[in-house]
Amino acid sequence: MGTQRFDKPVRIRFGKPGKTFLVTSVGEARNCLRSDKWPARSGPKQRLAHESLLAAMAGTATPVEARCAFVDAASEARILAI
Repeated sequence: MGTQRFDKPVRIRFGKPGKTFLVTSVGEARNCLRSDKWPARSGPKQRLAHESLLAAMAGTATPVEARCAFVDAASEARILAI
């Protein structure tokens, strides 16, 4: 299930330049990672985040763990907005 909510949203720079997007759930984070808008410069943390999000959807990881992995991936891709 991808509707598990994050305890705190993650703000990323996503889509149009200067536009930020709030990611509030496991499902939204997974959709962002799979989007063609996700920067091509992503690397190993993106793969780990994808695995963690899938695990959260399967119930074998928590939304907190998935959020942490997603934040790391967004930071790695240089799209994390603070």
